[in-house]
Amino acid sequence: ENNKFCLKALKTNSNFYEKIEIFDTVNSIRNTPKFDLVIIDEASQMKPEFSIPAIARAKQAVIVGDEKQLPPTTVFQAKNAEDKNNEDLSDESILDMARAVLHPARELLYHYRSRHEDLIRFSNAEFYQNLMIPVTAHTNQPHRGIKHIFLKDARYVAGTAASSGGINPLEAKRVVQEVMRIMEERPHESIGVATMNQKQKDLIESEFQLQKSRNIHALKYESHWQEKDEGLHEFFIKNLENVQGDERDTIIISTLYGPHAQDGTRLMHQRFGDINKAD
Repeated sequence: ENNKFCLKALKTNSNFYEKIEIFDTVNSIRNTPKFDLVIIDEASQMKPEFSIPAIARAKQAVIVGDEKQLPPTTVFQAKNAEDKNNEDLSDESILDMARAVLHPARELLYHYRSRHEDLIRFSNAEFYQNLMIPVTAHTNQPHRGIKHIFLKDARYVAGTAASSGGINPLEAKRVVQEVMRIMEERPHESIGVATMNQKQKDLIESEFQLQKSRNIHALKYESHWQEKDEGLHEFFIKNLENVQGDERDTIIISTLYGPHAQDGTRLMHQRFGDINKAD
């Protein structure tokens, strides 16, 4: 069955064919040991060229993913690529290819990853036709759900010809303040911070290191979670491209964008960096 999938995929997509042919020639796939089963999880994040060698060696393959999640990002590859016309910089995932040739796909109706219904409510309504059943979600637990923190005076600093931008300094300080509070008051809970770009991530990281050096609770907290379960749920600060799939008791999101500091007004520009770029 797997060979039929590969053959059908080859006929369906010429770029797919070229990559398969190269891997088959270089690695002699037909002569290598076979896997009884290959499972590709988070398949929406997995590029075909990283998946095909394993699939070609498999007697059976299970490809699991969510097409509503982020595809493999090529933003930074494209920025650093010498050839701007490089066709390999594609957002297509192995999940996209599998859905094109394998029918019908099996869908999961149960959602196990949210401890409060608010965390899945919006996505359930907007993307999953309210079909998801959040079996682990509860609405009456303290410190669960979504908490909005509005910063009236926060401003987004955009980049200019004279200086780099893409940061929100006041928001970065407030994020670290919230992190320190949770580390002190609820040290038994794991924490992660996610933000929209690398520059804001670096700014938050710098502020956190400064505040941590003065806070014994933060030092103990970080050490504890680095040792527990070999650091499986240790504290992190990540930008959007790197946070996919991470689970923590509390995730603090630095939304970054807001009124521009250069304008002197509260007008909100509808420009959100790479988030709203088609390519």
